[in-house]
Amino acid sequence: MGRAYSLDLRERVVAVVAAGKSCRSVAATFKVSVASVVKGSQRFRATGSVAAPAEGR
Repeated sequence: MGRAYSLDLRERVVAVVAAGKSCRSVAATFKVSVASVVKGSQRFRATGSVAAPAEGR
């Protein structure tokens, strides 16, 4: 499994998506996967936080 993106990066990505940019363009801008952008945005809408879920069981 790869390393998690920093909280700062996730906050910036979600802010740009919330400002109206497409997930694909944001992914290209920040050099992350489209899936990471989509999942981060979904997590923010559902929980109000971009923090990664707890690891482990």
